[in-house]
Amino acid sequence: MAAALALRNCHIHSRSLPRMKSMTPPPNYGAVIPGCIFRSGYPLEANQGFLETLKLKTVLTLVSAITPPAHAEWMKENGIEHIQIPILPNKEGKPSTPVVNFNSALAVILRRSSHPILIHCNQGRHRTGCVVACFRRVIGEDLIAAISEYHTYADPKARPPDEVWIRNYDATALARVAAHEHWIGSPQQPTARTLTPVASRTGAPKVRA
Repeated sequence: MAAALALRNCHIHSRSLPRMKSMTPPPNYGAVIPGCIFRSGYPLEANQGFLETLKLKTVLTLVSAITPPAHAEWMKENGIEHIQIPILPNKEGKPSTPVVNFNSALAVILRRSSHPILIHCNQGRHRTGCVVACFRRVIGEDLIAAISEYHTYADPKARPPDEVWIRNYDATALARVAAHEHWIGSPQQPTARTLTPVASRTGAPKVRA
């Protein structure tokens, strides 16, 4: 009898406790700039507990799919601004991303008031990889290292048109925005920088130098 009562009280007490959240990061998660800019595949409910530790102010979605209601509600409850700028995948042997969309996404990332920010597409490989690599270029970091970072997340499914896009992207297009946000010096005298080796995904090798 005493054991049954104790079990009942334990059950009642457990129902009053807050539900523990999973601390699993999203697929292909990594830090672009620690504490400021993060990247991943599409976040799921199981990733919300982990993402809450990042204290996000902004989530930048690079795909056009309708946001799941539960995910939208979670962002609203946590005071996270959701910005959706569709980026087309570079397939069929040639780049297809509209430059205007691409630059709009980069402008959001450059804006320090958006940080901490999470950038994501579906898998966190191609669209996110292109955007992050071009962000590196805009702030004056090394092209070869930026492409290496792209391959860290995209391999073994890297797309040659993505690399073409990264190489050909006009990194001066957002120079004034980057200078205004103090990523670089004035557009006339850009500050040379090297890639900070911070982007690493769960279970992935470090960025190759």
